[in-house]
Amino acid sequence: MSLKKSIPLLTIVSTLLLIILMPVGVVGLQVDDKFVAWDEAYAQTPIDAVHPTGLESCENPLSRVWKLGSIGLMVLFALIGAIAVSVPRLLYLRPVVLLLTLTVVGFFLGGCPCPVKGVQSPFAWLGGSTEIHWLPLGGFLIILFSTYTMGPTFCGWGCPLGALQEFLFLKRNVTPPSAQVCQAMLWIRRASALLLFFWLIITGTIFWDDVDPFKAIFTFQVFNVTTWILVGVLLLSGVYLFRPFCRLFCPVGLLNGLVARLPSASGPQVQSACTTCLRCTNVCKTGALADPRHINRELCIGCGACIPYCGKNALRWGKRSVAAKNLRRRRPQKYPKADGIDRAGC
Repeated sequence: MSLKKSIPLLTIVSTLLLIILMPVGVVGLQVDDKFVAWDEAYAQTPIDAVHPTGLESCENPLSRVWKLGSIGLMVLFALIGAIAVSVPRLLYLRPVVLLLTLTVVGFFLGGCPCPVKGVQSPFAWLGGSTEIHWLPLGGFLIILFSTYTMGPTFCGWGCPLGALQEFLFLKRNVTPPSAQVCQAMLWIRRASALLLFFWLIITGTIFWDDVDPFKAIFTFQVFNVTTWILVGVLLLSGVYLFRPFCRLFCPVGLLNGLVARLPSASGPQVQSACTTCLRCTNVCKTGALADPRHINRELCIGCGACIPYCGKNALRWGKRSVAAKNLRRRRPQKYPKADGIDRAGC
């Protein structure tokens, strides 16, 4: 079997393994896991009390300043992304911005406050939790607002979790998997988010905070066996799948995608000049442009990689236009076999 035909099969197998191992690791081993929180009484030096990547740094006097700065940086990087996709000659800045997002927001600030925690907090409150994590929740709401006004550039430019996975991914010059595979991964993310929300409402406990693999990676501390498993699954799957956590389990990406579907939300738009040549389809790693006549905004992360490949300048960034609706009547074409196009895996 050729490499070209085996990569889609490898994607499907890796996805199934990831789906199986995630719940097994979390549910099966959670009973024996004990999360050891940071205790100020055991701090050996003053820096232990103020370092932004320390465990439970929320209790420290300067933690709020660090967190506000982290939220500001994430929004700033999303803004840079929104400007770059509107002015395509600035897209070369994306690797630099992703590196800054990963090193500064991720490893230096510990990926804190985590937007995923902000999503979980109100559902846990509905389940009886007495605490609402206002700062992560506020940061998440700011991200939703930026998605509506600027497009989903937070996911593609300002998210340290996405940046980590993107640097792990080994790009392969092969035809991407079918739109059906990408759509199936989207439905998996929807289902996993619903299960998470039901779990939070029933238990009132944000258990993910105790086994979060991103916290373990960004703070260089692995707390228990479950976290070890999740870190290993994330790192290995990230080599073969493009942003596996984002596309299979991330509730922030799910809600961002729903906001991007609102009538006046910003994002990629296809103009009437489109000839459905599918050059943009061949460079879209998320599958959002599997059918350029109807962009799947739940899959778009606002990376802007598709814009320079449009020979007719039919792709633009902005609010929805009426002209794009006429493209849905056109008959789609097969993938062109153009040389020099990066056909990165889905």
